[in-house]
Amino acid sequence: MKKSLFIALISILILACVKDKKTSWNTNVLTPILKSELSISGLLNTDFVVENPDSSMKLIYSTELYSIPINNLIKFPDTVLEFGASLRSLELPNDTFTYKLTLGAIARAEGGGIGAGIIASHNKSVTIPPLNGLSSGDIEIDMGNLFESMIIDKGNAEIIITNNLPLDIKNVDFMVNNASIHGGGLILRDTFITIPKNTTFTKDISIDGKTLYSDLIAQIVSFNTLGSGTTPVLININDSLTAQIIIKNLKPKEANAIWPQQSVINKTKLVTFSLDTNYLFKDAILKDGSINFDLYSSLQDSIRITYTLPNLVHPVTKEPFKVDTVIPPAIANGFSKVNLIYPMNGYYFLLNGYGIESHYSPKIDYDGSGTAGDAKEEVNAFITTLEAKIQYSGQLKTISIDDSIYVHASITDLTPKYARGHIGNNIEKFGPDTVNIKIFDNIRSGSINLEEVNFEIEIDNGIGVTALATFNKLQSKSKQGNLVSLNMTDNTMNIAKAIDAGASANHISSSKLLNSGNANNITDFMSNLPNKIIYDINVEINGIDNPSNNIDTVINNPPNFLYYESGMKANLNMEIPSFFADSLVLVDTIDFNFDTGENEGVESGEFTLFVDNGFPFNATTAIYFMDDNYVIIDSLWSNQTIIKGNIGANGKVESSNQSQIKFNIHKEKMDVIKTASKVFVVAGFHTSDILDPSAVRQKIYNYYHFNMKLVGSFNYILSN
Repeated sequence: MKKSLFIALISILILACVKDKKTSWNTNVLTPILKSELSISGLLNTDFVVENPDSSMKLIYSTELYSIPINNLIKFPDTVLEFGASLRSLELPNDTFTYKLTLGAIARAEGGGIGAGIIASHNKSVTIPPLNGLSSGDIEIDMGNLFESMIIDKGNAEIIITNNLPLDIKNVDFMVNNASIHGGGLILRDTFITIPKNTTFTKDISIDGKTLYSDLIAQIVSFNTLGSGTTPVLININDSLTAQIIIKNLKPKEANAIWPQQSVINKTKLVTFSLDTNYLFKDAILKDGSINFDLYSSLQDSIRITYTLPNLVHPVTKEPFKVDTVIPPAIANGFSKVNLIYPMNGYYFLLNGYGIESHYSPKIDYDGSGTAGDAKEEVNAFITTLEAKIQYSGQLKTISIDDSIYVHASITDLTPKYARGHIGNNIEKFGPDTVNIKIFDNIRSGSINLEEVNFEIEIDNGIGVTALATFNKLQSKSKQGNLVSLNMTDNTMNIAKAIDAGASANHISSSKLLNSGNANNITDFMSNLPNKIIYDINVEINGIDNPSNNIDTVINNPPNFLYYESGMKANLNMEIPSFFADSLVLVDTIDFNFDTGENEGVESGEFTLFVDNGFPFNATTAIYFMDDNYVIIDSLWSNQTIIKGNIGANGKVESSNQSQIKFNIHKEKMDVIKTASKVFVVAGFHTSDILDPSAVRQKIYNYYHFNMKLVGSFNYILSN
């Protein structure tokens, strides 16, 4: 602040005395330009530096090598279920019409003396002569409570004639027509040759392809009775000839009818996961997933859809998953469509197929026999039931067998929160791939010789499955591209499985410690200053205990389990107690803004670099000026050695040594420096040759430091 005030006063004085000349002025005030400190944090990333009890520093580094998420081990496939039906299965109910023709009515129709004599002989025994040419006349049949009209695809008319007259009858000509208002078309006609007294004769007559209207006319066109001969018979004028017409098994092509409630689809399916692995799932609790429905109907009537997954149980109500919805009537010559999405998260999924009977009532007709038998426990399987019903409305609706119903159900994105079963003996491959190592990022070049390295592969397993890891390749790769392969006497590792704690997994950690005893070049591996580790690893699931994948075993004692939040993760852990270095080059980048304020008038001058070296290594340094794009535009450097700190008898630095390096800056160089926005500081530490057997290893202590300060003495140009 004093310097700024002094410069301002001098500037005012000069401007007041000299109006039109530029004036050079040299100041002996040293102006700080930049500062940098390379302590242990500049040497290596402080995130990885730990202080020992004696204040020396050791390096601890951990990085993830690979991980196995749950999605790698359990893959519920998407499942598509399709149900379709035309209305060829539709039926209308049977309808029965009964007509009686009494002996008294026959006598009155006969007339004359015979007819009158029969009536007069009621409750008497007399002989009766043969009667010929008898008929019933029109018998009106009203079926309007069932339909208005229909074109029959399949159907039958059952004609039942019971003769309770005291006489045998023959040649009964029976006929049914549509009423004349509908054109009077013939529906059926047939003849009963002989029907003895007190007997019943039945005929089934096909009415396939016929068109029926609700107004029908039946008629006994003609029939004859045989006489009693010389044997008197008891006359009861209420005895009758009874005709029954049963319209049954109606499957219409099209009908305008009052449809009764009935199922048009009623199907149960066993769905088995089609997996390309040997996973065997007993059950699961779902974290995510949904059932999507697309429902189509061309019926001009409502359709009730009931879809059930008995194996999918609600976590609170313990009821099976069920969808009950209605597809509204379709528009003429079109479709009605309904789209529904139901989440499945939280549901308990029993993947034991028809074995659900042991968990859920009522029992399921799984074999189509109409009764529920002994269900077989299964794995990887569940059942679905779909029923589509026409609801009784009491109204006339036109429906055709060309009408159809289509149900598309898709079960998607199933993700387990928890699952049990047998996860298989699959091999998970990791690599060849690389993992970045950041511990040596600030070491630009040089080499280190490690006194000792503790190198550990640690695997945290939250999955209820053992595994066998095989390390096919572990290589360290330096920034310069040097490769060192780790020589392991045993390249396998047993991984213990987690423990099921009931609501979560108790993770189990397995580790493999590598040192000079089982990896003879471990120090060379790390002395390579790797910025990458190249690895190629196989992990065989169930590769140690190889549990049985027998279905009964999986059901009764599932060997494997997993929780969504718990996977398997492998880390590389490294600990380096101390190291011995040769020709290490360290760097630091500093923001820089020199051409502002009081420095605007600087034309030339001298930079002085003050260095306090508190490390046990000699050093050289260079400073590079860069633009916003990190492009070097100028530099300051010197071959002058920066003397290492003073080392006491205990091998520790007792005090630092200060060095000064001067740089004369001419105007052109100063103009370039003033445009810089960043400074790149390079420090090269020179230690004893690591190949020299007499060289002394130096520990690094937390109080070691390497401070640099750049100051300037400038010539200013002042002008009015």
